[in-house]
Amino acid sequence: GGASARVRGRPASAAERARMAACREACPELIPLALPPEESPGALVTLADHRCSASLLGVACGEAQLGVADAVVAHKLGGRLAEMHFCSVLFASHPARAAALRAEPPAADHHDRHHSHGPQGALYGELLAQAGASRACRRAIAACRLRAATIREAFVHGDLRPANVLVDPASGEVELQQLGQAALGPSGMDLGALFAGLVAAGPRGVALAIDAWRAFHGRIGALWAVGRPGEPPGAAADWLASVWADAMRFAGCGLLRLDTPAARMVGGLLLSDPPACPDALRAAARNVAPERPRVKLYMVAKFPKLGKCKTRLAATIGDEAALSFARSCVADLVDRFGGPELEAAMASGAGVARSILFSPAEDAGPYRAWLAECCPARGSHWQLEPMRASANAASAAGRLGAVLGAALADAVAEGYAAAAFIGMDSPELSVAQVARAFDAAQDHGRRGAWLAPAGDGGYVLLAIGAGLADPEAAFYDVAWSTPAAFATQAMALQVAGAAVRFGDPPLPDVDDIESFDALAARAHEIALGPRLAGFLASRSPAQGSSPTADSAAPAAAPQPTER
Repeated sequence: GGASARVRGRPASAAERARMAACREACPELIPLALPPEESPGALVTLADHRCSASLLGVACGEAQLGVADAVVAHKLGGRLAEMHFCSVLFASHPARAAALRAEPPAADHHDRHHSHGPQGALYGELLAQAGASRACRRAIAACRLRAATIREAFVHGDLRPANVLVDPASGEVELQQLGQAALGPSGMDLGALFAGLVAAGPRGVALAIDAWRAFHGRIGALWAVGRPGEPPGAAADWLASVWADAMRFAGCGLLRLDTPAARMVGGLLLSDPPACPDALRAAARNVAPERPRVKLYMVAKFPKLGKCKTRLAATIGDEAALSFARSCVADLVDRFGGPELEAAMASGAGVARSILFSPAEDAGPYRAWLAECCPARGSHWQLEPMRASANAASAAGRLGAVLGAALADAVAEGYAAAAFIGMDSPELSVAQVARAFDAAQDHGRRGAWLAPAGDGGYVLLAIGAGLADPEAAFYDVAWSTPAAFATQAMALQVAGAAVRFGDPPLPDVDDIESFDALAARAHEIALGPRLAGFLASRSPAQGSSPTADSAAPAAAPQPTER
């Protein structure tokens, strides 16, 4: 069970330390040695700080984003739970320890004693009162109480919640808090308590719970072959089926305890008719959703590296200046759109998730470190997502269209009401314009779209609602990197069934020396981010463009731009 040196905030007793040592000695090759939270390496945040469960169980927390995808966190979480539970099951099943384990309190007694629910059975009595007249639900609650009191197959936390799960924002590594509170009970008890919290967070939380279960299932299969090689065929599958059934019923109990009517309704469904598989859980939980819609903002921006960014501009102003320009643009946009101002500006009141689409994937570490250094306040609000392209869309949409189409399809699958795309080279784009685009995309039954043109025939902002029948089709046959990009994108949206509205007037994007010089000439008239404004101010007029002999020669008369 536990590897923590502390129990409920106090030092572990001699007996508890002896039990921990026995666990380690029994299965040294399997049991991961966890550190107490105060000794854990890295900047760890709880899953309650992860955006998908920001409102979970009434926990008030920020909209913090992890630097890794949900699927990575789910995979690590499921594997970690599998290791902890399987190792404790292996330990608990050892014949020589049976007598000692019988002296341990059952999970039901431990839960009532340590979680302030009064005398034994009080918690389940409350649940029976909330279950109302549903006989199936009441029978399931009674069965959960009986299993918690009589099944002693694993050390369980008893009330594991997302707030007890620590995640490294950079790598997605997972650790569990308060492991010293372990008591004996059914393995599905912990999973059920955790799943209840995730399901209550809405569609994204449900997806994380399902992915975590699949990782748990796969890791158990691998551990079973090592730890129980003599078991008959199908033993692992039977045990997993039992754990899943327990997890669904205990999740139902956890949801019944919440104040949200929708959560209690789903809790009753899980108890009276437990889902037989993860997909059935997704269907049962479809009525639990955040009270306000959520939208997703993507910024398409590779990690700016020397000699690898703004190459057309770098040919004139040099690689160092082009790097400074690109990094100034990215950092200013991260701060501009990474705070609560965007949510406040939207009429729909939607919450915003933020991601940076980048490539190659191996730049994730340096990118995250740079964001933490240059944007300490809001860099963590952005998730880094490597660009990927769906195979079926690549030929019709081109490489960039396939990337944008895959991102839009992912946002729709995760339950977002709309998604918007911006680039890193449109420094004049404002919070008000992006908010207006999100609101327009949610119109017409979430089949709206907003397209803001650029001065060179491209576009600087695109927002699309989640109601399109085929999201990837919104990017078919777009003439990328040509003056016809805006017009062909508008046509693709209309063919895909979107009701398109257009931003006005066109905004400049900075790709070459002409657009760079135009921006520099207007810098004192427009609202630029502090980094870009400082970069432009630090350059003399002669540095604004090509470092040629003409620019070095004295001018006979003042000129707006020297080339």
